[in-house]
Amino acid sequence: MRWRWWWRLCWWWWRDASSSGVGIAAGALVAAVVVLVVLSRRPYVVPDGLKEEVSALREEHRRVLVGMTVGEKCKERVSAMIEEWGHDLFNYLLFVYDGSDWSRLAALDGVDVFSHKALKMYHYKAHVPPERVDNFDFFLLLDCDVGLEGFDINHFLAIQQAFEIPLAQPSVEWGALTDRSSDHRICRTVSGPHFGRWTNFVECGPFVSFTAEAYRCIYELIQGDLGSGWGLDYKWCAFLRDQCRIRPAKVGAIRTNDNDGGRVCAVIDAEIVQHLDERTAFGLLGSGYKPSWDAAEFERRFAHIRSTVSTNCLCACDCGDRVVRSTYNTLVRFSQLVGAWNYLQLAAVVVRLTSACVGSLYHRAAQRAPPPHHTEEKREALLLKHIMARGPKKHLKRLNAPRHWMLDKLSGRFAPRPSAGPHKLRECLPLTIFLRNRLKYALTYHEVKMITKERNIKVDGKVRTDMCYPAGFMDVISIPKTNENFRLLYDPKGRYTVHKISDDEAKFKLCKVTKTFVGPRGVPMVVTHDARTIRYPDPHIKANDSVKVNLETGRIVDWVKFDTSKLAMITGGRNMGRVGTIVQRDRHPGAFDIVTLRDARGTQFATRLSNVFVIGETESLVTLPKGKGIKLTIAEERDRRTAQKAKAA
Repeated sequence: MRWRWWWRLCWWWWRDASSSGVGIAAGALVAAVVVLVVLSRRPYVVPDGLKEEVSALREEHRRVLVGMTVGEKCKERVSAMIEEWGHDLFNYLLFVYDGSDWSRLAALDGVDVFSHKALKMYHYKAHVPPERVDNFDFFLLLDCDVGLEGFDINHFLAIQQAFEIPLAQPSVEWGALTDRSSDHRICRTVSGPHFGRWTNFVECGPFVSFTAEAYRCIYELIQGDLGSGWGLDYKWCAFLRDQCRIRPAKVGAIRTNDNDGGRVCAVIDAEIVQHLDERTAFGLLGSGYKPSWDAAEFERRFAHIRSTVSTNCLCACDCGDRVVRSTYNTLVRFSQLVGAWNYLQLAAVVVRLTSACVGSLYHRAAQRAPPPHHTEEKREALLLKHIMARGPKKHLKRLNAPRHWMLDKLSGRFAPRPSAGPHKLRECLPLTIFLRNRLKYALTYHEVKMITKERNIKVDGKVRTDMCYPAGFMDVISIPKTNENFRLLYDPKGRYTVHKISDDEAKFKLCKVTKTFVGPRGVPMVVTHDARTIRYPDPHIKANDSVKVNLETGRIVDWVKFDTSKLAMITGGRNMGRVGTIVQRDRHPGAFDIVTLRDARGTQFATRLSNVFVIGETESLVTLPKGKGIKLTIAEERDRRTAQKAKAA
């Protein structure tokens, strides 16, 4: 069926292209595609020098630390593993999760037993700091349900050492995994002459191998309260590559594919383990516990780390039909075979042939007469159907932009439309306006794009590469290269002002509580004005209160009750930006509650309850911008300007 489909495609292309004079070009293009496909499936032979190097490393002595969560069901497997691997070069840390007796193995040299009813990541975070791993070459993380039948640990470590792989795992035998997500198929065994595959995903169980340097970096990601480890395996490869800047070096003939130099994780197909899928430790948290909750919480904490699941063969060997090949690797192999061509020449030929064929087909389609039933009105209707707006709006006219952005009318037709985010469109300030119109660090939209794409801007401690990210009230914008921190606050006229703050003040922000509720499994939560959902708050915190949030941990460190005599700033209405002390609250059931405030000059003003943001008890917890929230009359502003001019003269 596959070849029949190819011949049909070739015949269709030749028939349509030959009539327009490019039949030879179309035939050459089809032939090139067929050759690429055939050669991409051609098996390669592992170089003899690479085999000899791995064999030599197999006999080398290396210090290995093995950490394993164990229970009563896996005593026989663990005893057999320790007896086979020995005690001379291997040290073992056994974490007992079910309180069973392991005194017999604890008496052996190099075996330490920790008995505590907890999941594996809790033990690694508490008992295996990076300093403990520095004296070893490798650190292995094993689960109780790993099957090691036919597994050669020395051969596996020799391959990892030869390729200098920071994070690796043996492939999992086909049929051993059940009820798993589709992404975990990348860890299953792929037959072929290759040693393994470079990947961007290594599963957190049942067998993971780290170098000492890699574990020191990954230790930061391990969360003791999320003991299952679900979600960690989607992040640690990207974290090693992007945050820790760990790059495997090219050694001799080992690296034959130039595209795998940036890989830090690999699945070793030359050695196979079995995953018995005995989830006994999960019973510690009750029958209603789901590890997917840990994965969701881990994704929330480390949402700034993004990774994709992909694969690439070690040594450019054939990975089999189950692994998707990229077009780049296919072109590399074809270029290596023909020898005289390089990548650019091959790409130029393919582009020329494709453009010629597509151009001829388009020319033939344009010459065809339109159907007689398509009148001029019908054509206009079809055209309007295709150009009508669909989906959310992507543009913002300059005249319709919020007033507090202070954009002039004559500098363009459009304004940067804020992306979807924690603050509303008319209550936020895009990073483009902040950098270009406020700080003057950029002159054009393109310059702002270059600044943000180079990861130079942080909002609330997280890097933001979107030049239209909607920063809002109380957000902290940091620029590490200039050592500057700014907090977005309103001036007495209701406009966002660039308020510079110190490094200590940039570590926290104030958030107004908009809602309190009890989530799944009876977990109390609060939602703040910047769309944060914080679990397990103080039970006395209610709606309209303000909380002081540590931006590094995301936890509440202090809070201020909404009550009379508290200091507050107005965030909406005609009094936006004014600061005053709450005098009273008038309740109006079925309508809006009205809050009366008094500023530092004794002037009283009133606004809706939803516009009041508490910022402190009697003194503000954050520094206030120029004017301290006191609104002046027109006459007072005139007198102040006159006095300033007289003083300057």
